[in-house]
Amino acid sequence: MGLARLLADNPDLEYVQLIDGDCELQPSWIAAALTALVAEPDLALVFGRRRERHPDRSIYNALCDDEWNSPVGESWGCGGDALFRLNALQQVDFYNPAMIAAEDTELSMRLRKRGWRLLRIDAEMTLHDAAITRFRQWWNRTRRSGHGYGELAFLHPDARDPSWSNRVQNIIFWGGAMTGLLVTAVILALTLTPWWWIAVLLAVLPWPVRMAQLAKQQRRRGLSAKVARASGILLIVGKLAQFLGLISYYRNRSAGRSSALIEYKGPETV
Repeated sequence: MGLARLLADNPDLEYVQLIDGDCELQPSWIAAALTALVAEPDLALVFGRRRERHPDRSIYNALCDDEWNSPVGESWGCGGDALFRLNALQQVDFYNPAMIAAEDTELSMRLRKRGWRLLRIDAEMTLHDAAITRFRQWWNRTRRSGHGYGELAFLHPDARDPSWSNRVQNIIFWGGAMTGLLVTAVILALTLTPWWWIAVLLAVLPWPVRMAQLAKQQRRRGLSAKVARASGILLIVGKLAQFLGLISYYRNRSAGRSSALIEYKGPETV
């Protein structure tokens, strides 16, 4: 049932649970979320712990499960699963239908700008099935996130918590500048003089160093050594995928055309 039809059939509705199509609601969630939402009238929404259904099937699923594990307490954004105060949704005119990625985060930004608070509570909310078993699927999902960051920075250039402009700059640095520097050094080493391999080494060195730093941070957060190492590697490698998504967003925006969906599920991504 569409949201417009739901509102027409239920004019006195105060709260609405939104859930992504690849998720399953936990039985105790609504009661816990409703209690929290009713208790604090300035809350636009309440969300809880989303878990991966099969985190052991691939390292990508395991990383998704960690991604959903945001801190309990007031939050700057939520995903597609949350119990909403309908009045808050109506004030910001619901989701932005033009966005192909990060639409939940963008909605969260508009809610916060209107003075609403977002709360993550310590309760089981949904089971999610990322079903990412291949590198190409992860690459497409990460590329889509780069597109989303670009659009968030364009729509909310004044955002400070978090700063989407800073995130875009980080993507450009690693995915654009550092990658370009490395490729240039390799080309010069192959075409000019072997001395350029020293420059290649210097251009390569920051990558494993940063990967190790990120892996160490993730290990301190409690992730297993295997998942922490994979997180450090993929977070940096993913900057290139995000850079490509960012470029596609800017290219489409400058051409005045809508972006096509970037899918990571389905036969074409397997």
